Amino acid sequence: KIRCCVLVDCTRGLTEDDDIILAYLEKKRIEHQVVLTMCDLLGAERLAQCVSALQNELKLRDSRHMTDPSIIPVCGHTGAGVTALWEELKGRSLKE
Repeated sequence: KIRCCVLVDCTRGLTEDDDIILAYLEKKRIEHQVVLTMCDLLGAERLAQCVSALQNELKLRDSRHMTDPSIIPVCGHTGAGVTALWEELKGRSLKE
């Protein structure tokens, strides 16, 4: 199966472009994982609110082909969450 990660900027939330990509992935039945980026720019409380809001938006989309309903927050600058993302991707690839 084809898999991909959809990167969502935590400072912007889901954008129109993200909606287009997610709709395309759904239409083509491509499994995907949502990754929340730039998470170092938000404090812990604001980040938790952002993750919760994004999860609610995705639930409304009824995203059947999203690999995991969880959202993986990452920060390329500090590296936070990158190991968790790699582990998730590695774990998923070993299952297939």
